[in-house]
Amino acid sequence: MANNQNGVDEMLDMLYEMIDEAKSVPFSSDCRLDRNAALDLLDSIRNRFPVELSESVKIVQNRDRYIQEAQQEATRILEQAQAQAKRIVDENETVRQARAAAKEAIDTARAKATEIMTKANDDAAATTRAAEDRAESLKRAANEYCADALRRTEDAVAEAYGEIKQSHDHFRALLGASVTSTPRRAPAYDVDLEEDD
Repeated sequence: MANNQNGVDEMLDMLYEMIDEAKSVPFSSDCRLDRNAALDLLDSIRNRFPVELSESVKIVQNRDRYIQEAQQEATRILEQAQAQAKRIVDENETVRQARAAAKEAIDTARAKATEIMTKANDDAAATTRAAEDRAESLKRAANEYCADALRRTEDAVAEAYGEIKQSHDHFRALLGASVTSTPRRAPAYDVDLEEDD
């Protein structure tokens, strides 16, 4: 069974290798696959999905924290600019110089705040898209691997059943020929054979 620390990608690679390295069935292009191991690996993949999806959710949640921090930084910058403007006026500089300096500081702060907010929103949107795309890609890949593995398993079981049935029919034909050639000595296992039918 796969280690829980393995990511879905690694477990899918393990499943692919298991199928790729499966032993060939004699006289056939098909292979024998350890069904229990394959199903265990598929269960591990299915169980690991919520973990990786929760990591994607954490990324989305971090986006809100990132935006909040950007807003706090913008507020702090504005407050600093306003405090600086007030200090300029309080230090008895001319009203015109104080207003000009205050306006410049506030304008700079607003431009910086807008830049921070724009970058935060862009980064958060990109992170969210990447997380959603990753989750969708992992889900699609796992579904394809699962479907392919189950299909191969069903084909192998069907072929094995066909070979067993063919061997059984061949054995019955040989047994029938033996009974026809020596009708007085019916084999002791004829009764069992009839019960199997």
